[in-house]
Amino acid sequence: MTASNPFVRLIEAGGEVLAASVKYGEKVILGISGRERAEVEAELRQAKAVGQFTVLMATAKAKSALNDLVHQEASTTPPAAQTATPSDEVTIDLDPPVCIEDYDALTASQIVVLLSELSRDEREQVLAYESANRGRNSILKELSRLA
Repeated sequence: MTASNPFVRLIEAGGEVLAASVKYGEKVILGISGRERAEVEAELRQAKAVGQFTVLMATAKAKSALNDLVHQEASTTPPAAQTATPSDEVTIDLDPPVCIEDYDALTASQIVVLLSELSRDEREQVLAYESANRGRNSILKELSRLA
């Protein structure tokens, strides 16, 4: 999938809107202090996590829908005219999070135990990778709880 693909551009635009919203929220909290600031910061963290999760889930669903479409067209096209190959599958290339060694070899429960020790940025890497790949609910729920 290339950046010229309209689906990718749409998903990237959603991510940019999310980032702009978070930056705006961060500027707003500079003008307040105390308990009110802590409440706004908590809401902002939660909104950011929900937004990222939403964008990542939309990405995964778009990827799945595009793969289904490619396979459907390949199966309905006569063999001589088929142009779709396995390399035409939509992929989102993300490397496993480096903050957790041998991530792909660990079980969900082993990963969940490690999440609280990670920084916010590292948890975001895990969220992006897990959402785009296996999408294990226990990991995604724990990430949402920690956000």
